[in-house]
Amino acid sequence: MRSFLWKGDDLSKGGAKVAWDSLCLPYKEGGLGFRDVEAWNRAAMVKHIWHLCTDSDHSIWSSWVRNYLIKNRNFWTLRAPGECSWTWRKLLKLRLLVHDEFSLSGSRVTRKRTPKGLFSTKSAWDLFRHKEPPVPWHRAVWFPGMVPRHAFFLWLAVLGRLPTKDVLSKHGHYVGTTCVLCGQEEESLDHLFFSCPFSSSIWLITI
Repeated sequence: MRSFLWKGDDLSKGGAKVAWDSLCLPYKEGGLGFRDVEAWNRAAMVKHIWHLCTDSDHSIWSSWVRNYLIKNRNFWTLRAPGECSWTWRKLLKLRLLVHDEFSLSGSRVTRKRTPKGLFSTKSAWDLFRHKEPPVPWHRAVWFPGMVPRHAFFLWLAVLGRLPTKDVLSKHGHYVGTTCVLCGQEEESLDHLFFSCPFSSSIWLITI
C-alpha cells in the first residue's frame, strides 16, 4: 500500500495519489485513519499539562516541576525562562492552545467536552488533528466483512485517485487516452466502470 500511494520506494515530494493530511483523517471523514505523528505528540504533551494541573499521576516528575519550575506561581501565566529544556518550552507554548479546554473551578480542574470531565490522549489528539466533514459513503467502503484490498481500491475510486488514462495524461504520461476495453472513447473513471460497453455488459451479467 505504501508503494502504491507514494511512488514505490521513492518517498520524494510529489506524485502521491492521496495527500498525507487526507490519509490521517478517520474513515468517516474519508481517510485511512492514520495518526499524524505531530498531532499525536502534542496530545501526549498535553497529558503532562493535565497531570500538572490535577496531580492525577502522583509522579515524581510532576512534583519536581511544581517545586522547581513553577514554584507556587500560576502555571498559565508563567513566562518561559531564557534557558530551559526543549520539553518545558514546548509545554509552555501549548498553554494557549489548551487553556480553554480545561475548566478551572476553585482547586478542581476538569476537561471540557469529554464525559465526566476526564482527560484522554485521544480527546486531546482530536483537538489538534486536521478535520473534515463526514462523508456519506464511508460505510459503503469500510464495513464488517469487507475485503481490505477491495475496500482500498474502492476508496481510491471514490476519491478519484485511480490512475486511469485521462488522469495519467494530465500528469504528463503519454499513454494515450483511448479506453483499453472498448477502444472507442476516452478512458476515465466513469467511463471505465459504467458507460463503457464492455463494463456495461459485465454489470448486466452480475445483475
